[in-house]
Amino acid sequence: MSLFRDHIYKANNSYVPNLFCFGPRQQGKSTFVRSLMCLFGQPAQPDGINLEQGTTSTSMNRTIASYRNGMIWFNEFKNTISDYKIGLLKGIADGSGKSVGLKTAGNETRTVTPLSTAVISGQHLPSEPALFSRCVMLEFDGTKRNNEAFDELKTWQDNTELTNVLLELLNYREYIGLLYEECSKKVYNIIRSLFAKRYNNKLDDRYFLNFKSVLTPLYICYIK
Repeated sequence: MSLFRDHIYKANNSYVPNLFCFGPRQQGKSTFVRSLMCLFGQPAQPDGINLEQGTTSTSMNRTIASYRNGMIWFNEFKNTISDYKIGLLKGIADGSGKSVGLKTAGNETRTVTPLSTAVISGQHLPSEPALFSRCVMLEFDGTKRNNEAFDELKTWQDNTELTNVLLELLNYREYIGLLYEECSKKVYNIIRSLFAKRYNNKLDDRYFLNFKSVLTPLYICYIK
């Protein structure tokens, strides 16, 4: 989804959901996200951007402005972080820019517009409804582990071989641009029919938008 963010954002009428990884300590959240980041090469910030300590809103804005069709990792999420940081995380999904001041003698500002997706990780789910609804939730409980497979993945990761996966996926960018809007309707209808009876049609439509944003690129890669 991150690699095709520009196509998905346009087809979704200016929206791409965040990925939110949650669960207790030492259940694999950071390890998982670190491997995702390594698809784009060795990450500049191997442990992500710490939302709880030592990270200013200014540095968050600068990081957001530095990437396009990539992935930005925000770690150590807690519901006690500032409202401004909560707003930044929501804004990444919406693609809404924030005005920041420039270090000049005047009153100049520039708008920071998100052009990548966010991966957020922490032990707690967001209590702010608007942020919660803008995230695809992924729970980590430590019940499924395969140490042998992880050791193999870690070797590829350390040798920067995971970028080969990204290069392969780049071959599908043209198809995503051409087929996303059409295929997303089909995926949306399938998801909605699966959940209709279980939730008695009470799920907010944004959740279906979140699901189709993730599943439609997979579907297109599968049929092509």
